[in-house]
Amino acid sequence: MLLEFRGVKKVYQNGGGAFPALKGVDLRVEEGEMLSIMGPSGSGKSTLLHLLGLLDRPTEGEYLLMGKPTSSLSEEERAYLRNRFIGFVFQAFFLLPRLSAVENVEVPLAYAGVPPQERRRRALALLERVGLLDKAKSLPNQLSGGQRQRVAIARALALNPPLLLADEPTGALDTRTGEEIMALFQELNREGTTVIIVTHEPMVAEKTRRIVRVRDGEIVADERRG
Repeated sequence: MLLEFRGVKKVYQNGGGAFPALKGVDLRVEEGEMLSIMGPSGSGKSTLLHLLGLLDRPTEGEYLLMGKPTSSLSEEERAYLRNRFIGFVFQAFFLLPRLSAVENVEVPLAYAGVPPQERRRRALALLERVGLLDKAKSLPNQLSGGQRQRVAIARALALNPPLLLADEPTGALDTRTGEEIMALFQELNREGTTVIIVTHEPMVAEKTRRIVRVRDGEIVADERRG
């Protein structure tokens, strides 16, 4: 089992009191799965993804990653797991504007202490993997939205994580480019990467073999296909 939620609750405190974003979620994901998490705005799907990515902590319940509880981990231990075992892809890309495509891909490798020459070699190989080797020296503002998302995916893959989390990865892209990005996710999944995608787009969800539907902080359906 790659990851498991056991009775996970998340309550946010705001000016109007407590807001329960998740209300006791149970979820199990096997290594090598590709699934989508769907739900209307405010349903809790992004909160779910943030907890899966160790970007936040549950208010109650337990999150097991690779069979090990995460509740007692220090911030340093959580950061290590995020960097080494989880790749993130977001709708807004979050590329550093003053760095070239290849330099953006090198960022997690630099944090991991990979020597400069090896960093460059691996970053170029990843750009070739996503079809952007010819754009290695381009700045983000010289790239299309689809190209920027491909750079973001290459960066997410820099440390070869077993888990890839994507939050509305096609939301800022046209239909054709979105389909190309989904084809890339499918290819990565066939090669063994576990892929979890938060989306509100049926076209995206239909390209995964499992759809988890969230509403009002609860999982209301878990559909497996094929």
